[in-house]
Amino acid sequence: MKAKKLNIPYAYLLYALISILFLYVLANLVKVNSLKLSINGFYLLLSLLFLILMHITFALRVKYFYSIGSSYLTRKQKPLSLFNAFFAHMFGMLLSEFSPGRAGYWLSPLYLKKKGYSGKLCYFSFISSLPFDMAVKVAVALLGLFALLRLTNPLVYVFVLIVLALFFLAVFSVSFTSFIEKLFSLSLSLFPVPEAFKLSLSSFFSSFFHRLKKVQAFSKLISSHLFELSLFIFFSYLFRVLNWLFLAKALSLSLTDSFLSELMLFFVLQPLLTIAEFLPLPLLAGTGATEGLSILVFSIFGISKAMAFAFSLLVRIESIVVSFAFGIFPFLEFAKKKKPGH
Repeated sequence: MKAKKLNIPYAYLLYALISILFLYVLANLVKVNSLKLSINGFYLLLSLLFLILMHITFALRVKYFYSIGSSYLTRKQKPLSLFNAFFAHMFGMLLSEFSPGRAGYWLSPLYLKKKGYSGKLCYFSFISSLPFDMAVKVAVALLGLFALLRLTNPLVYVFVLIVLALFFLAVFSVSFTSFIEKLFSLSLSLFPVPEAFKLSLSSFFSSFFHRLKKVQAFSKLISSHLFELSLFIFFSYLFRVLNWLFLAKALSLSLTDSFLSELMLFFVLQPLLTIAEFLPLPLLAGTGATEGLSILVFSIFGISKAMAFAFSLLVRIESIVVSFAFGIFPFLEFAKKKKPGH
């Protein structure tokens, strides 16, 4: 057990090195140094505003489902404020920025649990709706794939289809968790990699599958509130798309001449381009994979490789900055040890 704990930081260090190397290679391939960028401050602020609105919508969703979960319990629960829901969400977002498959977000409930909230209720409010988010993301990503039917390079089709197939596997693993877990263990035993790396990877994924089983149980309780969940998903998704749209405008990146057409394109392209962030790849939040996919997809619309890389990298930087700005204080609060007697 001790060996596993010691090896986890080394695995994450390896993920970070792979991610940085991936970005470095991509940046050199597309010659991003030759790109002269001018950023429109007004559109940049608008994009930041919509990103923050997206996070607030997530916090409202957590607060709402916490109250729903409370109604199922006979024992009176401590009410959850929007303030605490928001900072718990941002705590998870900060961790997700630096974890493979954004798995760090699964730790969001721990922040509230440490503040005295019911652990089971915290998990319910955060992870009960995740399968529905995944299903919507995959469905819209498929629309994005169909929107790219005028592709001429068959290799792009193959790459996108592989990513979608992997993501479908992640979604359906919620229903077949035990089978996927056994399949993963068997596959891992066959890989010719160092034993220390196998231990750290096995530790990470055993935790991942444990959380999937919790999702499987919690998601059944939310079926009677699908309308409310649909509204939360729609508005959080809309704010994220507007965030991307105005960030593109800040860089003078344009896919079409019509604002509405461009909004619809980003509506279907955003989940397609960010799918890699949620896959269990040895990359921090899909770093490098998302940027590479963006280069391939944006090239269809005549966007230069350097500009596509710059845009996707700026999306990531903006996300990290906002997550850090609002997530660092709850992170430090969580990391602080309680004094004896408190």
